[in-house]
Amino acid sequence: MSTNDIPKAFLERFCHNFLNPGEDDVIPGPEAISYYMRTLSEADCEIDTNCYKYPEEFLRQLKYLQSLPVITPYMKVAGENHWEGIAVIGHGSFGSVYLCAWHPFGKMVRFSCFLSRCSIVASNDNQRSVKAPILFAIKDTQNDSFWADYCSEGHLTRRLNAAGCPNVVKVHDWLNLGMRPAMTLESDNEGDLGQLEYYFRILYDYYPGGSVDTLFDGYFENGVLIPEAFLWHLFHCMATAVLYCANGHAEPHMKPGWEEIVHKDIKPSNIFIGSLPPDDADEVYPNLFLADFGLAYALPNDDVREYKKSFCMEGTGEYIPPEARDIYAPWEISSKIDIYALSHTIQKASKRVYTVYTGDEHSLICTRPDADKYLPYSVALHNLCEECHSSDPTDRPDIYKLWQTTGRMATEWKQRVLEKRREASSGGKRFYEGMFLLDEKMREEVFANEALKRDFLAAASWEHRNRDVIEEMKEWAKREGGFGAG
Repeated sequence: MSTNDIPKAFLERFCHNFLNPGEDDVIPGPEAISYYMRTLSEADCEIDTNCYKYPEEFLRQLKYLQSLPVITPYMKVAGENHWEGIAVIGHGSFGSVYLCAWHPFGKMVRFSCFLSRCSIVASNDNQRSVKAPILFAIKDTQNDSFWADYCSEGHLTRRLNAAGCPNVVKVHDWLNLGMRPAMTLESDNEGDLGQLEYYFRILYDYYPGGSVDTLFDGYFENGVLIPEAFLWHLFHCMATAVLYCANGHAEPHMKPGWEEIVHKDIKPSNIFIGSLPPDDADEVYPNLFLADFGLAYALPNDDVREYKKSFCMEGTGEYIPPEARDIYAPWEISSKIDIYALSHTIQKASKRVYTVYTGDEHSLICTRPDADKYLPYSVALHNLCEECHSSDPTDRPDIYKLWQTTGRMATEWKQRVLEKRREASSGGKRFYEGMFLLDEKMREEVFANEALKRDFLAAASWEHRNRDVIEEMKEWAKREGGFGAG
């Protein structure tokens, strides 16, 4: 459960570490010491029980959830405990995530109801029974050793929820599970064996679309390129999340009282897909949500900014920019760490262009004024990703400008896809250019059926629609640049 008091174990561990530094440890500056010892939790938000349909029952049931030693997919409702395990939906270095159902006032419905759109947030839908289960993604995780008994992941996520960020996962509450043997150690010292660390059980909204990583893999395994329209949508959703992390709102300047947040681990497996919009909606793709603030931290002052630079190499290797890899790099840490990781996320899909053209062919085609006619991904997307992925953070764009650019491009590409969808509908066709098989069951159905797959690729796959164009450009590149000759 949350509290605005700085937890005791965190204070003890922080004081011990900065009073007894190791040979290579960075000593925090005075403003950093003051922040961690006095004001760390001042910006934290308490749980808002007024938004829940059954607040008293929910809080009562949290006590039962906290008493469970482990969560399993086989957990059943029993007695006063109204929690049921459904499936393991994620694994990480520090824990696992489980899909669970909470049955308000006891189990009264069948499993088939679990997959309906349920929400713990209060609703005006009078037809929704109080007996309906409510789905949660519950994360049992080892807390970062720096934070000890302070659930930084929960607090920073809740700050963004309270700020109204539309692209960060919703956190409901978290439970301190006490100390357990560490799953991973941050030291090679044999004396650390058997080390105990704090664990938390964090309750999030469940996002039925799964992760962007799984979605990408489903396409890549079938040799299909991701539609550019979706990449602009993804780019803008995550730019929105980073903008709120940096400024606390969708404005060019920081909101008064806001502490800049660096996520530190943006990647496809930490981005989740919301519910699909209706077929007749003026949206073509579902909303996307940034998750896992386990490595995130706030930067309230320059001393903390400098101190946190010593925590280099936290994150996922290829997504970490130079200033977060090397403590001696000449640049300060900021939200531009997340801009770098975001561009790398987009490039995981956009660089599949090199399955169509070689690097030399692509570079030469990009010099043509009509290059976009011959490429699966526009020169604009390529150039923006390269700018965001610069090894020098001063060359990366400002997050507000990035948010503006991606918003404009996402809107333009959405309109193109909507037009193609209208054309397909009027022509009685199932598939269309820009269509994205976001639903896993539909994806499996289409890719497993040769006739459906052929029709889908002919309509929705850039590469399959443009085989003649690709061959033409390869011949042109051979003539112009000598590629492929000899």
